[in-house]
Amino acid sequence: MSSINFEKLSLDTQLAIKHAIAVAWSDESFADMLRDHPHEALKELGYELPSNVKFEFE
Repeated sequence: MSSINFEKLSLDTQLAIKHAIAVAWSDESFADMLRDHPHEALKELGYELPSNVKFEFE
């Protein structure tokens, strides 16, 4: 699997991910969903990213 630097993502994608992380800080169940099913979590916030975009949280 290849990875891409966050700064190389589109501004819209960066904002979607930042928004999701901000919500996750205050909502533990959302944090779990973001970790386990990131595309579904982002969709709950109104964002839809391409299916080929993969997430890995450390």
